Amino acid sequence: MSSNSGGGVWIVDAERTPYDAVERELTRRGHPVAYFADLPSAEAASGAGGAAKLALIGCDALAAFAGEVPLPFMSVARQDSEGAVRTAFERGAVDHFAAPLGAHEIAYKVHRHMAAQAAVAAPARAAGTQARGRASELHFDQTFLTVGFGQGTTVTLTPREFQILGLLYRAPGHGVTRASVFVSVWSGVKVCQKVLDVHVSKLRKKLK
Repeated sequence: MSSNSGGGVWIVDAERTPYDAVERELTRRGHPVAYFADLPSAEAASGAGGAAKLALIGCDALAAFAGEVPLPFMSVARQDSEGAVRTAFERGAVDHFAAPLGAHEIAYKVHRHMAAQAAVAAPARAAGTQARGRASELHFDQTFLTVGFGQGTTVTLTPREFQILGLLYRAPGHGVTRASVFVSVWSGVKVCQKVLDVHVSKLRKKLK
């Protein structure tokens, strides 16, 4: 497998062979692959400048890692197991696969996930900038789920809109990742990817 840690997709698992076809298909679709036996090794590479946008993580490697996974990830189990599925999503996985691995399915879902992240990045950054632009006059009322700004303007938000705006408002200039919003707002529950797009769009309209 490729040893390039310069970007694309991490594959994190002590077993390399099951991922050979997956790597070939990801590479064919334009996603460079970097292989690591465990998450600490992957984090070390990231700290040295080897960024990635998504990780495929074996369940054993995930179980051995006590910290928060530093990027969006999909988990891979040796066999179909309810416990493995539950644990994966509780840890924040955006998807889960069980062996035998379907290389085309995994590559397609990785590609779609990255495309979706790119699509939401710009409006999310805009919504965050929009909120931070009102920093001196923005007031969050958690009791009534309202945000006040300007000369007495107050908008009422849904609970999830309120949470999303809080995340965007507190984030640095580059915004937040789609995966981190799903983990924080939907508590790891798997929902349609379009749900976040809809919430961000409604927020932007309410803040105009």
